Amino acid sequence: MWGENSYNDGAGLYRISNFAKYVKYNMPFGVTHENPILTDEEAWDVAAYVNSQARPHKNTPQDWPDLSKKPLDHPFGPYADSFSVEQHKYGPFQPIAAARKN
Repeated sequence: MWGENSYNDGAGLYRISNFAKYVKYNMPFGVTHENPILTDEEAWDVAAYVNSQARPHKNTPQDWPDLSKKPLDHPFGPYADSFSVEQHKYGPFQPIAAARKN
């Protein structure tokens, strides 16, 4: 789940919203999509914990040339707003979404 042979920080699972969805419907082993065991909060907590561990870095400076289209939970700056890198990585995301609407 982490370390030098895990997915890198440029992977889609490094975005907490993507990984939390995966955790919710695939953990623990044997769970089904129709009958998840973890709550949404538990899934987000697991995703945040796993993604806070060391993993390979992938430099992706050209991924979002238009910063206004960058996902709310993209874990690396720069951003088109003044919210912190930590808030973009772990949330809360609602204030970022509200600021984008204005």
